[in-house]
Amino acid sequence: MVDPRIYRLAFAPALVALVILMFSVESIPEPVQAPETFAADFDGRRAASTARRLVELAPDRQPGSEGDAAAADAVADSFSEVEAGKVSEQEFEGEFDGEDVDLRNVLLTLPGNSSRTIVVVAGRDSPRGSGAASSAAATGVLMEMADELGRTSHEKSVVLLSADGVSEGASGMREFLESYPTLDQVDAIVAITRPGASEPAGPHLLSWSAGPQSTSAQLVESGKLALAEETDYAAGQGGFLGNLFRLAVPAGLGPEAVAISEGTDSIAVSGAGERGLDPGADDVASLSDESMAEFGNTTLALVLALDSADEPLTHGPGAHLTLAGNLIPGWALALLTLTLILPAVAASIDGMARAARRREPALGSLLWALTRSLPFLAALVAAYLLALVGIAPDPSFPFEPGLYGFGWRSAGVLVALLAVLATVAVVLRGLSRPARPLRETLATALGLVASLAVLGVWLVNPYLALVCVPLAHVWLLGARPQTAASVAGTLAGIVVALIPLAAALVHLADRLGLGAEAPWTLVLLVTGGQIGFLTAVLGCLVAGSVLGLLALAVRGPGRPAGRGNPLAAHGPPR
Repeated sequence: MVDPRIYRLAFAPALVALVILMFSVESIPEPVQAPETFAADFDGRRAASTARRLVELAPDRQPGSEGDAAAADAVADSFSEVEAGKVSEQEFEGEFDGEDVDLRNVLLTLPGNSSRTIVVVAGRDSPRGSGAASSAAATGVLMEMADELGRTSHEKSVVLLSADGVSEGASGMREFLESYPTLDQVDAIVAITRPGASEPAGPHLLSWSAGPQSTSAQLVESGKLALAEETDYAAGQGGFLGNLFRLAVPAGLGPEAVAISEGTDSIAVSGAGERGLDPGADDVASLSDESMAEFGNTTLALVLALDSADEPLTHGPGAHLTLAGNLIPGWALALLTLTLILPAVAASIDGMARAARRREPALGSLLWALTRSLPFLAALVAAYLLALVGIAPDPSFPFEPGLYGFGWRSAGVLVALLAVLATVAVVLRGLSRPARPLRETLATALGLVASLAVLGVWLVNPYLALVCVPLAHVWLLGARPQTAASVAGTLAGIVVALIPLAAALVHLADRLGLGAEAPWTLVLLVTGGQIGFLTAVLGCLVAGSVLGLLALAVRGPGRPAGRGNPLAAHGPPR
């Protein structure tokens, strides 16, 4: 049914793409370093004292609350005492827990000798608990940095941003990016997150985006150097595969992730990884003066290093991965991915054309292959409807997973989605089906749907398509005359083809500490729009094709099916 010559020939462009990738690598830029006159003198004790006073003043700082407003006033008053700076505010509307709230950012601008700007941002709100070691500590570091930087001269302007609404949707960061009048002159944004954690945990440098983008390679190297010089902690940036998975399933949680996705180089210095601290580890008793000093010094050293850089930071390729001391351009990986998908597309199109010439019910088989995705599409529509009526949350991304932990409500939503999926699958079994074609024709039809769907994914996110490439090819194992050995090979091939995508999802769950919450968080990424509608639909097509191929394989070898009227009631195996 499938011509192996066409399939093999279609891989020729992949060899060219591989050569292009090998010659497109770039060296990692050298980091910029703080001036030799810099001495680690950030006062962590005073910053921690400021954080404690902030918690005493406003123990409840949920976005838009009175405590949040009181904390904003305290920051503004502190900023106004810096004689060299100018205080300003950004008022805007946001959303928290499904309700519209009034928010505001507080900014202190310290002018420099040039028009270039460095932004330091700290979230001020706390969605649950006092946030002593997280947002209060970050605000304490920001206010101490205002005092430190306000007493020294610097080449570039420094903007200290106390951002509101960071805990859901990074509203304050988005408002700054939309409203700041000279955003094009911002060299980098440095975020401070969870600096007061009593038990520091990596990663301590967060450089991942909320989309398939990368931040400046030189900014990351500079952050690594500052962290190494001021602490004994490793950056925790991960390896090639881990960062590929980050681009494939973008889920950076902080304000830096939003800035990177919007095209502004950004990085975060974190005392306790990516996910927010549990309330029990985020109270005043858990606030560590030592951690405040270490991560405050790291942030200050990084800002001063950026201030001393004569040239704009080297970004490297638009999106990139690090491998063996080099930068792998994202565009070269995307090109290679495309050339790896096209052989599956070409072979499936040729196979369906051959089936039609042999009077196989090609169109009926293709329609059958498409219907394999209907249960998943129905569950997707149900998820959107449940979010529309308020039963399922639809939080703006990035959001703190702990705010939407797994409980009775989430369990009910997941059960409802599974019920919809199962019901539609049962209903499909009772519908009239086309005349039974050869299994090879059905497998080829599934391959055409899967390979075209993965090609569609490539247009949205080529890195996600890269981990889905095996799913575009696995149908070839089922497009052969079936024997007991070929059935086992098909089943094994399906398992192997799923490994890259499963690894990407497991990596995400592990890095964000999701555990059993992972399926629920995946639903929230869909209802909240982080996984876009088109990507979700294409994913349903791929899932339906894989399960259709699994059904064909499980049925096992048997007699070649007869041919007949494509509108007859006898149908393909399920």
